[in-house]
Amino acid sequence: SIAALVLVAIVLLGYRSAHASPGNAEAAYKSGNYDVAVEGYRSETLKTPEDPQLQFNLGAAAYKGKKYPEALAAFGKALSVQDIAMQNQSYYNMGNTLYRQGEGTEKQNPQETIKNWEASIQAYDNALKLNPEDPDATFNREFVKKRLEALKKDQKQNPKDCNNKDNKDQKKDNQKKDNKDNQQAKNQEPRPNK
Repeated sequence: SIAALVLVAIVLLGYRSAHASPGNAEAAYKSGNYDVAVEGYRSETLKTPEDPQLQFNLGAAAYKGKKYPEALAAFGKALSVQDIAMQNQSYYNMGNTLYRQGEGTEKQNPQETIKNWEASIQAYDNALKLNPEDPDATFNREFVKKRLEALKKDQKQNPKDCNNKDNKDQKKDNQKKDNKDNQQAKNQEPRPNK
């Protein structure tokens, strides 16, 4: 009957519009369905791109879904808010995002990792300018600094040609020590997003 079709259409249209709501994106995020959360928040940010909370939420969902470039862009847009606490959290989360992005290129493109980790430290510095007492930002900044120093040291100690046996032996000894230090740092994790 026509009434049944109208009812089905109303239900389907209602579901479609509710499906793209921030509430559904938040529910998807809380249940660990980050791809659905990203889609929901992305849809909402298209409607109201100037809403920093939606941008922040999009960044958080993208970060959890390992979509680091999108997370970084969204956290950057969330900085437009006048709320200092949210700016602090956005910088902090940008630091984490840049660290993770750098982690992904560490083996194949260490120079890109160095660039990301330097930017990560800068983001933590910005978070600390807004809240100097932020223990998580302090911890993560120091954590990334140690990883960055170890990576730079490793890059310096691995020259392309090393023909001298003494240099090779010294290099092996240094690598064993550095690998142990680096492994200890890798076994640790930065503190999670806020």
